[in-house]
Amino acid sequence: MKIIIIQRRMMRVIPVLLFLFSISLQAALPKVVVFNLPEDFTSGDCEQTAISAEGIVTLIPEITPKMKTGEAYVWDIVADSRGTIYVGTGNDGKVFRITAKGDTSVFFDADELEVYTLAVDKADNLYAATAPNGKVYRITPQGQVSIYFEPNETYIWDIAFDAQANLFAATGDSGRIYKITAAGKGSIFYDGTPTHFRVLTFADDGKLLAGSAENGYIYQFDTDGTARVLYDTGYREVHAVEVCRDGSLYAAAYGTRKALVQAIKKKTNGHKKQAVVKKSEDTGLLELPAIQVIADAVSAANGPRLERSSVIKINKYGAAESVWDLNEAVFSLMAEPTGDVWVGTGGAAGGLYEITSDGQNIQITEVRESQVTVLKRGIDAGFWLGTANLGAVYQLTDAYELSGVYTSPEIDAQQISTFGEISWSGSFPKKTSVQFFTRSGNTETVNDTWSEWSHSYTRSAGERITSRPARFLQWKAVLQTKAPAATPELDMVRFSYLQQNLPPKLERVQVNDPEEQLFDLDVNFEEMAAASAKMNGAAAELSPVDLIRKKDRLTRTCRWSCTDPNQDLLVYDVAYQRLGENGWRQLDINIHQQYVRWNSEKWPDGDYRLRVTASDGASTPEAITRKTEKISNVFTIDNAGPLVSDFKLKKDAAGKVTIFFRIQDERTVIFFAEYALDSDPWQVVYPPDTIFDNRTETVEISLGKITTGEHSIVVRTFDRYLNLGFGKFQFHIK
Repeated sequence: MKIIIIQRRMMRVIPVLLFLFSISLQAALPKVVVFNLPEDFTSGDCEQTAISAEGIVTLIPEITPKMKTGEAYVWDIVADSRGTIYVGTGNDGKVFRITAKGDTSVFFDADELEVYTLAVDKADNLYAATAPNGKVYRITPQGQVSIYFEPNETYIWDIAFDAQANLFAATGDSGRIYKITAAGKGSIFYDGTPTHFRVLTFADDGKLLAGSAENGYIYQFDTDGTARVLYDTGYREVHAVEVCRDGSLYAAAYGTRKALVQAIKKKTNGHKKQAVVKKSEDTGLLELPAIQVIADAVSAANGPRLERSSVIKINKYGAAESVWDLNEAVFSLMAEPTGDVWVGTGGAAGGLYEITSDGQNIQITEVRESQVTVLKRGIDAGFWLGTANLGAVYQLTDAYELSGVYTSPEIDAQQISTFGEISWSGSFPKKTSVQFFTRSGNTETVNDTWSEWSHSYTRSAGERITSRPARFLQWKAVLQTKAPAATPELDMVRFSYLQQNLPPKLERVQVNDPEEQLFDLDVNFEEMAAASAKMNGAAAELSPVDLIRKKDRLTRTCRWSCTDPNQDLLVYDVAYQRLGENGWRQLDINIHQQYVRWNSEKWPDGDYRLRVTASDGASTPEAITRKTEKISNVFTIDNAGPLVSDFKLKKDAAGKVTIFFRIQDERTVIFFAEYALDSDPWQVVYPPDTIFDNRTETVEISLGKITTGEHSIVVRTFDRYLNLGFGKFQFHIK
C-alpha cells in the first residue's frame, strides 16, 4: 500500500528536506536532514501506515477482506438493525448477505444485470433497485421477494427513505424522481430537465437533495416537489452527496466540464448522433448519449478529452468551494460526525482518502481493485467498503493494524558521505513501538549494489548509523502495536552526514582598471566642451577635469567567484607579483568576502597579477582541509601623470598664432586635455584626428590674433588611469 498526502487543489506534493548547517570553526560542517512536515514524508512508501495532515506517521485502521463477490462491481452496501450486511452487485444482478458472524451467501438474484442501490426499512425489509428495465424489489428478512415498484424507467440509480417511510427513487433516461408511499403507491415527485438523477439523500430538515447527470447540478426539493439548484458544479455528473451534522454537505462530481463541451460543440458545428446508454469500461460510470457525442466531437476536433473529478463542499449558508480536484474518478463519499468525510476513488488502483474538516486530504489505504465504489457505515464501529473491477467487500474498524512500515525516499547527499546519528520523536503509548533501519548506496534508486538493511535502531535520542559511506541513504521505520486501540505516532526523524571534503571551485579572478570608474561619473563627456565653455575660471567653479579628479584613482579592486561543493565556510588569501620578479608578496589574508581593495599609491608603476587562494580550513580539520588557487588577469599600476612638452609657436603672415605641443604617457593612453590662455577660462582641446587614443598625442591650439606682449598658456591633461599632467608655455608677441 502506498501513501500520498493530497493538499487542496494539488495531487502530489514533492517533499522538502530541511537542511540545517551547524557552523563550527573547529570541525567540518555536517548536514542535517529533518523530516517533520507532511510534505517531508510524501514521496516515501507506506505499508499499513498513513500520514496525518499534521505530518504524523501512524498505523492505519485495520482493513479486513470480507468477501470476493465474483462480480465485476459492488454498487451498494446497507446494514439492517441486526447487523446483517447486504451487498448489491453487477453485472449478474445479485445481492449478497454477510451475517453478523461473517457468513456470506447469495440473498437475491435479480433478472436484471445491475443492482445499483439498496435500502432497508424499519422492519428490516430490503429494497433493491435494478437496471436496465428498472424495478424496485422488496425482500423480507426471510427472503420472500416481491416487485415493490416498477416505473417503466430504464435505470433506477438510487433510492432513499424519508422520515415518514416514503421511498424516493432517482431514475434515468427520463430524469424523474418518484415517491413511493409506505403502501407501495408510486407517483412522479419531480420531472426535470436532466436525463438522469444519480443520487438521493435527505438533509436534517427533511428536504430531499439530488445530484444529476449531464448537467451536473445539485438540487434541493421542498416536500411538495418544488426544486431549486443549490450549485452548478460545472461537471457532467454528480453521483455522491453526503450531509454533515453541521448542515454542510459534500458532493462528488465527475466528467467533462461543460465549458469544454460547449467549445467542442462550437468547433464541430453542433454535431449530434444517436447513441445508447452504457457504462464506461474504464470507470464503471454511466456513459450517456450526450457524452458519446462529446467523445466523437473531441475526436473530430483533435482535442483531448478532459475527465476530472472534484469534491465540493457547500456550507450551511450555501457557499460552495472545491476542496479537492483530481484526475481520477471520485465514486463514493461518507461523512463523519466530526465534519470529516471519507472519499473512495478509482484509477489504476482504488484509493481511500479522508478529507479533514480543515480541508486536508489524506490517503488512508489503497486496495487491489480498481475502484472504491461504496463507503457505508455499519451499526457497530468502523465502516464497510465496496470495490469494482473486481467486486469485493472490506471492513474497516476502529482498531489499528498490528504492524506497518514507512520507507523514506532515497536521500541524496550529493557526494560520498559518512553518516552520523539518526534520531526521532513522537508519541509511543504503552504496548507500541517503532524501530529504524538504514541502507546506503551510490545509485539514485535502490538496487542490488546497495548495502543490506542495517540492524535495528531503537534509541530515539540517537544512534550511530552503521550503513557504509555512500552518496545516498534510505531509512525505514517499522511501527508496531500490541494494543489494537493504540498506535505509535512518529512526528520527526533526523539524521546527519558529512560529505567527503572536496576543494573549493574558484573562478574568474578579475582586477579592475581605474578607467572603469569613469562609467560611474555623473558627467556626460560629450557635454564637456559646453561645460568648460560656461566656466568663468573662478575658484568655486570646477572644470570637467576637476570633476574627474574627485574620483579615487588610487584604489584598486579585485573580485572573484568561488563556491564549495560541501558548502563549507571559505576564507581567502591574496598575494601579488610584479611581472619580471620572483616570488609572491602577501596583500591580505583570512578574508571572507569575495573581493579585496587596496591603495596602489605606494606601488611602483608596472604590470602585476594577483593570486587568490581559497581554503575551507575555517570549517574543516587541518588533515582534510582543501585549497584552490587562481591567478588574475595582468593589470597595470600607473600612478604617473602624462608629460606635456615640446611647445612651439607659429605666427602666420596675418598675425594669427598657433601653439603646438606634445602629450606623452609612459604606460596608458591620453584621455582628455584642456588649456587656459593667461587668465581666460579653460577650453577643451583635441588632437588633429579629434580622438585621444594613443600614449603620445600632438596637439595644436589656434589662438587667432592676440595682443602684443607677454603671454602664458597652461595645459592640463590626464590619462586613462586618471593621472593628471601639467605643462606651461610662456611666449612674447611682438
